[in-house]
Amino acid sequence: MSLLETIIRASAEKGSSENPTKFPIVLNANDIFGRLKPENEDSDGGYLLRRMVGWEISEKDSKVIELGNKFIKNLKRKMKKPKLFTRELFLEMLNSFLEKTMSEVGIASSEMKSSDPSYTYLLIEKVGMVVGQSVMSLIVENCVTFDLWELLRTILCGGLITRSSCPDLAEKLVHNHRAELVVLCIQYVPDLQSSDLLFILRYLLSSSRDDLSILSVKREWESKALSHIEKASRKLGHKDS
Repeated sequence: MSLLETIIRASAEKGSSENPTKFPIVLNANDIFGRLKPENEDSDGGYLLRRMVGWEISEKDSKVIELGNKFIKNLKRKMKKPKLFTRELFLEMLNSFLEKTMSEVGIASSEMKSSDPSYTYLLIEKVGMVVGQSVMSLIVENCVTFDLWELLRTILCGGLITRSSCPDLAEKLVHNHRAELVVLCIQYVPDLQSSDLLFILRYLLSSSRDDLSILSVKREWESKALSHIEKASRKLGHKDS
């Protein structure tokens, strides 16, 4: 099968595979392409395409993938026993995984203290882009389970999740009356579908007046609108003078 046929076949397949990908993170292309060499060094270079050899992911990427796979395996095992799996245990596992990942990719942690209440948020900000969607989707799932809304806010604002990895996130947030996080989904989740936007819009427009999360969002919108109106008024007044 040619490369073009492979691409066409892959693009025609609907849905995602149930099997985990072999490379669940964004690989370092510089390390990979730097090792590629022509299969036949003696070729005259007259061919448009030349077969290359030496494709191999870096040791650093391999270790990050291994850490992620171990974390997923351990986390899923704990999630099978919800009565024994606590919020504190989840955060302990998450912090340990993020610390190891940060060390593996060579990010300094000297300014961070584990006693800091925002320690987990800082770890996510440091290495969230490295861990991959398979890991992040499980983290998000447990954020919802354990009401870790500020941690989920950090993940959303960092653009660290996609709709394809967390397809039911908007529904879960609506169910938990987290309108402020639903709005962040619109802002930061890159692959929302039209059905998601319609679902969110219907929720925001038809929710009960007693829904405090909706009221909070509307107050924030009103505050921002008034702020922009005041700024525009000052600019107009300055021009008139």
